[in-house]
Amino acid sequence: MNNTAYIAIFVTVLSVLEITSRSLLKEAYDKKKQLYIFISVVLYLIVVSLLYFSMKYSKFITISALWDAGTIILATGASYFILKEKITRGEFIGLGFIIFGVCIMAYSTVTSDTKT
Repeated sequence: MNNTAYIAIFVTVLSVLEITSRSLLKEAYDKKKQLYIFISVVLYLIVVSLLYFSMKYSKFITISALWDAGTIILATGASYFILKEKITRGEFIGLGFIIFGVCIMAYSTVTSDTKT
């Protein structure tokens, strides 16, 4: 597997774990369930560990930017499909810019990987 595949896997797992952790924190606050706080902290420890190992395959800026974008996209999807929240036109346009930016970063990463 090449570095790009590893980056995609790391970013996806980081984003899913972060969304899960945030959701558990919200549930802990809303329902006063202390166990959810503990699980959330454990998930964040896994996130930090994965972030550390991901630096072997790419620059920190690339991983961080793609992770943030992935988290925004997943959070928006969860809000829309699970929580049934409406997405405004401005938010939709913003998501388009984020996806466009991710494509540019991914292309840049792939082309720089082939040069090394």
